Amino acid sequence: DAIAYIEVLRQQGAPKKAATMSDLYVMWHADAEKELSASKLQAYEIAWRKISSAIAHRSIESLSVPELQAVTDAAASTYYPARDIKHLLSHLYKLAIRDDITDKNRAQYIRLPDHQAAERTIFTQDEIDVLWQNADKPIAQHMLVMIFTGIRPAELLSIQKTNIHLDDHYMTGGVKTKKSKARKIIIPDKIRGIIQQMCEASDGDKLTTFKKHQFYDAWELFRAASGLRDELTPYCCRHTYITMLTALKVSPAMLQELAGHEDYDTTLEYTHLSVQDRLNEVNKL
Repeated sequence: DAIAYIEVLRQQGAPKKAATMSDLYVMWHADAEKELSASKLQAYEIAWRKISSAIAHRSIESLSVPELQAVTDAAASTYYPARDIKHLLSHLYKLAIRDDITDKNRAQYIRLPDHQAAERTIFTQDEIDVLWQNADKPIAQHMLVMIFTGIRPAELLSIQKTNIHLDDHYMTGGVKTKKSKARKIIIPDKIRGIIQQMCEASDGDKLTTFKKHQFYDAWELFRAASGLRDELTPYCCRHTYITMLTALKVSPAMLQELAGHEDYDTTLEYTHLSVQDRLNEVNKL
């Protein structure tokens, strides 16, 4: 009987295993569609598109930790995109471990960039135009408000509706120093309508309904989907605001006041004038 049963097993064949990383991704995605939120699934889909050309054809057992690190580094230079890649790979490894394809999650050893260490940059006019083209989306509205008021991300996420005075063109709020906490944040005409829309859309006491992690996740999704640079973070909006005002020849005293800084030296650290900006001034000689 046992010998006869061997032939039965031979005809059944071995359980089919995922042959490549692409196979694993397809298997994982089918389950993820039922379990993950739409935004989180989209983040992983973007992560897969960034790394698929390098590893889709490979078997999971053939990938070493140094290779995974190199693929991640090449696909993402900043924290949040690299984090999504690492988490996606971990999901694929867990699936492979479950199906006895491999015995170790090598993705856990991927090192992520320091998300505080990146040098600040500013939005170009083309990148600001992308935000205006999507001004009906909450995350784009938040970024535009920060670019045209200089408000910090933490300030925007905590500001109360009662501190917003649209008719008088200012809102009160701030963090960090005593001066910045007490300052009036000027609302230019350009974004007055956006702030009014945000107030009407929020059903709470605050201007925004975003929690901190939701806000940063929403920005990363939007940034990646719109093809904007990895190094653009919400805090770059404040650098953009101060740089634009500097280029418009706003006086040092007014610039310091608008930024809410204790001294002008701090304000100078936020300016990123281009070579062309500086050339235009020098050419006046």
